Amino acid sequence: VVITGLPCPARVVASTADQTFPPATYASLPVETPTLVVDGASHRGLVLNRRVLATLVPAVTAWLRRAAPAPAGARSPPGS
Repeated sequence: VVITGLPCPARVVASTADQTFPPATYASLPVETPTLVVDGASHRGLVLNRRVLATLVPAVTAWLRRAAPAPAGARSPPGS
């Protein structure tokens, strides 16, 4: 299967210590997508490491707000 385009924004989150899917894995994707490379987390550590999550979650949510703004009239979630 060859994907030539996406109907929505996409972002790759990779880590320098991920031996399952290292950042180089995403270098030749057939669609253009920004890549956020996190230093030192394992593959599972990207979602389980509290140190990583403290900076990763704000970075990803900020990207989501820029990439897919809320429709006019939509309410913001609490705490945003």
